[in-house]
Amino acid sequence: MRHIKMACGLAATACAVCVAAVPALGASVESNFIANIPHKAITPAKTARTSGKTEEAQTFKFGNVTIICQQFNFPEKYQTGNTALTTGKVEEESFKTIEVGIHFEKCGRIVTPNPEPSRDQFVAANFKGKITIIYHVNGFGEILGNGEGEEEEFAKATVKETAASFVSATQKLCKVIIPEQTVPLKAIKHPEEEFSAASFSNVFTPTARKGFVNNEKESLVITNNFKSLEYKFAEETQCGEDESKAIGTTGVYKGTLNLEIPSGNLGFEEA
Repeated sequence: MRHIKMACGLAATACAVCVAAVPALGASVESNFIANIPHKAITPAKTARTSGKTEEAQTFKFGNVTIICQQFNFPEKYQTGNTALTTGKVEEESFKTIEVGIHFEKCGRIVTPNPEPSRDQFVAANFKGKITIIYHVNGFGEILGNGEGEEEEFAKATVKETAASFVSATQKLCKVIIPEQTVPLKAIKHPEEEFSAASFSNVFTPTARKGFVNNEKESLVITNNFKSLEYKFAEETQCGEDESKAIGTTGVYKGTLNLEIPSGNLGFEEA
């Protein structure tokens, strides 16, 4: 497997230098996610919990509305901490899909985009609950409904369950709803093809725990490049000039996520 050295800026690691596999763009269905815990088996009866913390920025665009989860200069509580928390579990040691629950933090709507938002440009945006995505090894994702019975009508009178939502408010409410969907849409009919909505790489960090090869622990990095996301502005929403139309299909999500098995290895193996 090809490797490169990179500076370690991951919240889940504390090393000065990490080694990461080159991201596999458009990986084939013959590739695999892999997991193991030293001296323990991972089975449906003995699952392994996954978790992760990310400090890198997460960017969402819904029409003219931009929401960024990052460490802002204002207000103070947004200056440090995680932008995304990930959770899940695995039931096998080699598998084609991985389900990840994601909660975004430190989010804000950028009314006037600027690399260094000021007081009047940043409006806090709350992310409700978590969004669950099933990542397929060949690079596409399935965004699941939140299971709370919330539904919205979309184009062609299609009713879809809500997956997640962002809510920001100053004088008027601005709410964006993300429904259940597959990204890209083409993957529904052609799930065997190679896609680039998500790519995967491995990060290796030193560990003193016994049972790890070369005294290194392997963790997974997921790079999201979701395009053509379907979204809807809630009926009560008044985002002002940024709200071009009620329903859109051009949403974007870009951001990296860190995921690990605290007591074991989790990674990606390209065919």
